[in-house]
Amino acid sequence: MIFFSCQKEMSVDTFSNNGGNNNTPAPLEGTWNFLNFYANFSSTAVGKESGVDIKIVSACETTSINNKGNISFTSDKFTSSNIAYSISDTAYFTTYIMGIPQDKQDFQVKGDVPAYSASKTYQKIGNDSLYFPNGSAFQGLEIDGQQITTSAASGAKYTIKSDTLLIYANINAGKDSTISQNGLSIKFRVEEKATTILTFKKK
Repeated sequence: MIFFSCQKEMSVDTFSNNGGNNNTPAPLEGTWNFLNFYANFSSTAVGKESGVDIKIVSACETTSINNKGNISFTSDKFTSSNIAYSISDTAYFTTYIMGIPQDKQDFQVKGDVPAYSASKTYQKIGNDSLYFPNGSAFQGLEIDGQQITTSAASGAKYTIKSDTLLIYANINAGKDSTISQNGLSIKFRVEEKATTILTFKKK
């Protein structure tokens, strides 16, 4: 039983567009090489089996490796080109039966996310926010095959330190899911959260 998403107390305000030096930040418009993708996930799945309440809470924190691709901004378009990465980390989950926690368990989260490209319109709000009216161009982001992006309108914070761009976003999603195990099918309501930070360097 694998569920993903996340919540971590962080703020893009931790960063400063002036960075820690006197370098003038690079403009957002232009092309940026993809350096890495940080994600902190958590999820809660709630269901019943033969009248017994079951809850599964999972969490995973990871930073991608083998990163490839780039993004580019014009005045109103945001394009991801051949973004690809690998994940190799450990996720943890605890099952609660009638509110009583069972043993905490872990499993390996490992795999390659194939290259993807996408183009979307965006709007720059002030000097630290992005708005994607038709969904983000980061639609390929996933962990262990679980999509963590949405096609709905969304927003993100960004900051530029010299020639380094960080894009920070919180993702919240809910879905119904059916898990089959030992011949039983259990319906769950899954609430997912994710905090993500993508890092790029000016090309």
